[in-house]
Amino acid sequence: MPVLGVGTDILLLPRIASIVKRRSPERFARKILCPEEYGRWHSIRTESERERFLAVRWCVKEAAYKALQPSVSLQSWKDLCFLKDPMSSSLKPLLRIVREPVPNVTLHASVSHDGDYAIAMVTAEQD
Repeated sequence: MPVLGVGTDILLLPRIASIVKRRSPERFARKILCPEEYGRWHSIRTESERERFLAVRWCVKEAAYKALQPSVSLQSWKDLCFLKDPMSSSLKPLLRIVREPVPNVTLHASVSHDGDYAIAMVTAEQD
């Protein structure tokens, strides 16, 4: 499969905390999360875990946009979903495009977070 692109992003988590405090957490979550991510986010109990969840999704989606451009255009953050695949025994989340029509693209994501930082790398391959 030919590689369409590689994208990376690094994010200072307090940046997301600041955005969430300026806007409502609900409004920000609705803006960037696909419906499945939104449901998962809603089930998280602590504010710090909710902020980290939003930050990781923001970071991986930003990296995906960089990997996909200019080959695949996405209209919204909600066009991407980063969650554990319920059909897999793997604990690693899966990044997928969820808008219609779904392009023939496979996304590979790696995310790490430690302290005040989250980092993501995404490789996009043409199927």
